[in-house]
Order: sequence, then C-alpha cells, then structure tokens
Amino acid sequence: MENKTKQVGRPFAIETTDRVLELKGKGWNQRQIAEMMAVSVRTVKRHWHRGCDVVNAVSLPLEVV
Repeated sequence: MENKTKQVGRPFAIETTDRVLELKGKGWNQRQIAEMMAVSVRTVKRHWHRGCDVVNAVSLPLEVV
C-alpha cells in the first residue's frame, strides 16, 4: 500500500515570483506591480519577500550538522 500524503500550504507560483522580482528590480513599487498584474497588493508582498528567502536559502551551507 502506498503512503500518500497531502501537501499542505499554498503551491509556489514561480512565474509570479519571477515577474514580481523583475518589476521590483526595475524600480516599480508593490502597489504599481499589483495593478499591472491584476493581483492584490498582499499577493505582491508575498512574492516580493519570497525572493529574499530564496537568496538567503542559497547562501546557507548545504551540510547537515
């Protein structure tokens, strides 16, 4: 019998994160990006800060202590 587990949480929307970070890099603010992408400011904020998480995760050491 297979052990099937349900994934919890919201799925990652990598394309959205990439677009938000691209516009952030061009100097757009969160409100402007939300209007341009037709999403909420809260959605933009989530992706805005997710980019920081990815950068921080990449810089972490890979070894397990």
